[in-house]
Amino acid sequence: MTAFDSPRAIDRGARWFAQGMSEHLLGIARRNGAPPESLATLERAVDALVAAARAGETCARFEDLAEVSTEASRRALLATGLVSDEPTAGTLPLVLDAGGRLYFARYFDYERRLASALTTLARCAPRSAAEQRESLDRLFERNAAALDPGEPDWQKLAAALALRSRLTIVSGGPGTGKTTTLAALLACLLERDPSTRIVLAAPTGKAAARMLSALGQAAAALPETVRSLLPRESYTVHRLLGARAQSAGFRHDAAHPLALDALALDEASMIDLALATRLVEALPADARLILLGDKDQLASVEAGSVFGALCANPGLSPRCRQALEDATGIPAAAIAPSAGSSLAPLADTTIWLVRNYRFGAGSAIGRLAAALRSGDPAALEVLAENAGELRLHTPPAGPLSGALIEELLGGYADFIARLRGRQTDPAAMLEAFERYRVLAAVRRGSRGVETVGEALEQRLRRALGREAPRANPWFHGRPVLIERNDYALGLYNGDVGIATEDGRGGFEVWFAEASGGMRTVPATRLPTHETALAMTVHRAQGSEFDRVALILPEADNPVLTRELLYTAVTRARSEVSIYSAPERFAQALSRAVRRSGGLGARLEDAAQPPGTRESQA
Repeated sequence: MTAFDSPRAIDRGARWFAQGMSEHLLGIARRNGAPPESLATLERAVDALVAAARAGETCARFEDLAEVSTEASRRALLATGLVSDEPTAGTLPLVLDAGGRLYFARYFDYERRLASALTTLARCAPRSAAEQRESLDRLFERNAAALDPGEPDWQKLAAALALRSRLTIVSGGPGTGKTTTLAALLACLLERDPSTRIVLAAPTGKAAARMLSALGQAAAALPETVRSLLPRESYTVHRLLGARAQSAGFRHDAAHPLALDALALDEASMIDLALATRLVEALPADARLILLGDKDQLASVEAGSVFGALCANPGLSPRCRQALEDATGIPAAAIAPSAGSSLAPLADTTIWLVRNYRFGAGSAIGRLAAALRSGDPAALEVLAENAGELRLHTPPAGPLSGALIEELLGGYADFIARLRGRQTDPAAMLEAFERYRVLAAVRRGSRGVETVGEALEQRLRRALGREAPRANPWFHGRPVLIERNDYALGLYNGDVGIATEDGRGGFEVWFAEASGGMRTVPATRLPTHETALAMTVHRAQGSEFDRVALILPEADNPVLTRELLYTAVTRARSEVSIYSAPERFAQALSRAVRRSGGLGARLEDAAQPPGTRESQA
């Protein structure tokens, strides 16, 4: 299914935009003297592009648009005077590339700029990491006991790769050791040069705070001389770039680069194409970029599947494998990535971490996550076992019953007990709340976030004896989820806080700082927000909880994919409860996200010597 024929293509909320864009461009095409067949093709193209953008895609496949031959439709579009080909891209509103991808010009421009910046990083002459072999051996010594005989330590290899390269991409699920790898890598960089300016960042405030906390734990075994040099703060990407409250621009860009030597970006799968382009372009010319994420998670909400495209090929050249042997002592013959080509544009930059150190071989969550990652039907068998830390509940048809809502609310028992005891420490309340979360696949509907969240809130109020008029949503201990960035307040979409009475008849909301402290914001000043008892799986990205309850809708829905299931399940450290009919889970397992995009092609183009494409045209 594509953006051209999908029933999800243009929902009511986007029709006005599609219609307005179509009418605007059709008016220009008519004034340009475009023939009727060109106007009809253009109208379909614009509708499809709007649908693609709303589906998180940067382009639409031109071959799906053609009602006659592809070449005839290509000529019809070019005849409108509004569509350019690659060599002239940027001069007209739409672009049709050589691979048959149709773009709004800005998305094509973002892909081309990002590809150019990344290939420049990847081309930089590698630096030998062999002189830090002793450090690598010491830092990864503990891993040896967990590895099978002859199994290479991919964490150690990832750190060594990052020491020799300006661009490093590390993909792995929760528990595969991305943070451990990062801690060791940063230690090596600081041992090499203690003045190295290292910056930590993530797409959301929650992810940034968790990154700093996890790094602190992973670095506990490092020497104090190194630990004292590690970053004490982490940033959202928007804050790092210096987002301006009154405009879409940033303070930092290619002309005003960031002041850093190395940037580590966690949860990179959440970053969209536009923001990734702005971030990479703002790096200093000699900076090092380390991207960490999970290629199997849901991609960004906005357009582009950047991380998935960048880490799609973990190929390592023979020269690189030999250099890694020199740095780690692992035989080059054993350094064999599970996929990839050493001829890819970003070869010698990517490592996939597969071994899971959190979930043992007998872990139901671990086995389920592994099966979901590949779409293996064995996931249904694991789920059917209904044992250990994994539970399947099949609710009766219709809205969730009051008993099921009570069961879901029971997951917050420790948090509720603190509220009943009139706990006044916001940090303790937030810590208790963050141990558990109710996740839903959809926002609307009888099993969506809005309905389930409201039912949970009503029962929570009743349990606390604090029922109030609907016009007053505030109560002591109310968990609050921020839904819109507010740069002036330093609050970002996805941040979670806890409300307390301010002693003056009002409420204030406490948020955890990435540095470990707490800060408060008056409830009246908050940007758009809601009670956080339930959230979508998309919003839960970048978070981890001890326990998770996942609710799937009663009817099939295009958002139900194996990536959504995998993302939800891997939010949990110790327990997952899934509320779904088995057939609905099976449908999601069989459906994979397929986003249209051409970043891979742009990387291929950028990697070619100047003049090559022109000579091939």
